[in-house]
Amino acid sequence: LLVGQPGSGKSMLALFLATRLAMQGVRVLYVSSDTDEQTQSMRAAAISGGMTVKEAYDSLDTEREEKLNEAFRRFENYLVIDETSDPTLDDIEAEILAVNEAWGAPPEVIVIDVLANISMDDEEWASARAATQYFHSLARKTGACIMICHHVSEARSKPDWPAPLGAVQGRVNAMPEQVWSVALVEEDFKIAAVKNRHGRANKKAENAFSLGCEPERMTLYDSEAAKAQAKKSREWQ
Repeated sequence: LLVGQPGSGKSMLALFLATRLAMQGVRVLYVSSDTDEQTQSMRAAAISGGMTVKEAYDSLDTEREEKLNEAFRRFENYLVIDETSDPTLDDIEAEILAVNEAWGAPPEVIVIDVLANISMDDEEWASARAATQYFHSLARKTGACIMICHHVSEARSKPDWPAPLGAVQGRVNAMPEQVWSVALVEEDFKIAAVKNRHGRANKKAENAFSLGCEPERMTLYDSEAAKAQAKKSREWQ
């Protein structure tokens, strides 16, 4: 579970991980019910091509289009973005079967962005809990890593610090193996493990640490020093 307030960088982290994994040949299905396919595809191209999202869009139908196409080629055979609005669990299962047919193998990573948009008949938070139970079962059956983006209560969290475990909306914490809480202010991206069944975690997010971040490139770095090095390298180029 990747959790945070609106604008906290949940989707950026999820798409960054999805794109980088796809570039390494990992089969990824990204269910993007919150953002359209073209937008997410251009963001993924920015990640793989070392561009800003604006530069990716500006490369369409210009002499720089080949650079954009090369960025797409780095991940296009391994990343499928589905933009079904308010998908049901049946919709998601149908998409999994479709990519299984196309790849000849099931997805190894499934991203759900966001949990609140999953369409079910029950009351909102009962539906969210039922959905996490379904995805937990799906992960066990398929062996896939499933990442789910989800919101936190703004009344119980701060925009400049990862939210504590108790701020996660709908009491959906029971099923996930891990819960990562994130916060983003300009280029300051913080992340904390607030639940981890097999390692260290702190429910209050007191163990938060910073990653280097360039939101306009949808890109994260191991540290601020790594980000500075990337910027310096671009200057030399």
